[in-house]
Amino acid sequence: MILIPLFIFALGALVSAAPNKPLGIINGRNATRGEFKYMASYQLCYADSCIHDCNAIVISKSWVLIVADCLSMFDNYEFQIHAGLFNLHDPKRQIRTAVKGIQHEKYDPSITESDYNIAVIKVDTPFVFNDMLQPATLPQPNSNVSEGDAVIAGFGAADYNSLYSIRLQTINVEVVNTKVCLDYIGRNHDLPEYHNSVVCTGPGPCVGDSAAPVIQNGTVQALSDWGLNLCDPTNAINVYTKVSPYISWIQENIDEELTLA
Repeated sequence: MILIPLFIFALGALVSAAPNKPLGIINGRNATRGEFKYMASYQLCYADSCIHDCNAIVISKSWVLIVADCLSMFDNYEFQIHAGLFNLHDPKRQIRTAVKGIQHEKYDPSITESDYNIAVIKVDTPFVFNDMLQPATLPQPNSNVSEGDAVIAGFGAADYNSLYSIRLQTINVEVVNTKVCLDYIGRNHDLPEYHNSVVCTGPGPCVGDSAAPVIQNGTVQALSDWGLNLCDPTNAINVYTKVSPYISWIQENIDEELTLA
């Protein structure tokens, strides 16, 4: 149980920082082909070109999972889902148009740290599952996330001079005690009353861009949401939307089966 005291010590430098949205995976490594077969890129399209905006998680043939704040401009622009790829320029990637976005009805877009930050998106044509694309395994409803080792993957910036990475990035992180995490952040910031619905990772590099998954034993446990000092290699803290409290909500809003652990 050394983890919590070390985390408490590191959090002393965090409480004055302002919450912000995640930038990308700094100091990670290139993911290998087929390592994260459910990873997708949610892309904003304008003037005949598209650009990576958020990560997305393929959860069935027609639906992806994402955080709700990524849908802030959904009704104003065209968005695409690029899946079956570990490189944004992969010629074999599957490109689909996002035709329906559903945010959790209790999500409040005016609050950076809003609870219920989860959404699903439907694509126009079902994905074709193959050796590069498979649905993610999600946790059992209301199951807990273990403290300790986890992995994050995403197309966020791999350095401080870019907005995103062409190659899928991944990094090892440590899940820390959520109550300790939120208690310390809450000393200087007003936080909503989370309903056992977030996960924290402790000090480390600038990890994850929006909706980058926290993965344990092959299960997508959480999606990157917000954090403090995100690009500080010693004092960063990241807060994620936990998936398990929303399994029933996801099932109620999509018309296809999920793969559960």
